[in-house]
Amino acid sequence: MPKQYQTILFDLDGTLVDTSPGIFKAIRHVEKVMGLAPIKKEEMRKFIGPPPVYSYQNFHHLTEEDAWKAKKIQHEYLIEGCKNGKVYPGIIRLLKFLKEENCHVATTTLKKETSAHRVLSHFQLEEYMDTIVGLDAEETLTKADTISIALERMGVSKDSAVLVGDSRYDGEGAIQAGVDFIPVTYGFGITDPEQVIDLNPVFCASNARELMLYFWSHIGKKEEGYPY
Repeated sequence: MPKQYQTILFDLDGTLVDTSPGIFKAIRHVEKVMGLAPIKKEEMRKFIGPPPVYSYQNFHHLTEEDAWKAKKIQHEYLIEGCKNGKVYPGIIRLLKFLKEENCHVATTTLKKETSAHRVLSHFQLEEYMDTIVGLDAEETLTKADTISIALERMGVSKDSAVLVGDSRYDGEGAIQAGVDFIPVTYGFGITDPEQVIDLNPVFCASNARELMLYFWSHIGKKEEGYPY
């Protein structure tokens, strides 16, 4: 018998919404303000998923102190810029399906929680979420922390929960939090399932339709016929 899921957790950037236009503009803004040499576009793509401080240290070779300064500049720029982007095809239909089936649905992200609410509200996705968990004012939470907090807020067990995300950081966070992991290859961090085979994903999806069909057979409430 396939494992039955009652709680579906989603990463935000690169999983629910393609926010890359705003993030790329923000990176260029940071480079201009701080006098940094512009990095290549393929390196900018790798910013989506990991914590920004890590990315600025890794790709711009900043000290930790300067990386935090860069992150602050990026965050201030993205207060409005985060609205640039688009919802991935099929995501709204997927979320409607999960809510119709009475699943617990949440977003866990390394964005600031206030920014996450702003993005999801702008794209009319907030109404499908039972909770939204992002970074707090201290910005000390890990991906695993956001997952655990989401489960606690909803009062649900990790045993029937799965995280959908587009980066290794999502998968590693899922493992640390004790939930299953489904990578998607339509985002930015993962382009081939082989990249995360060591994280023991339960499934890999290349689009929202594949996610819907997977959950159709793993939520224990399906009726005759496919949902699509």
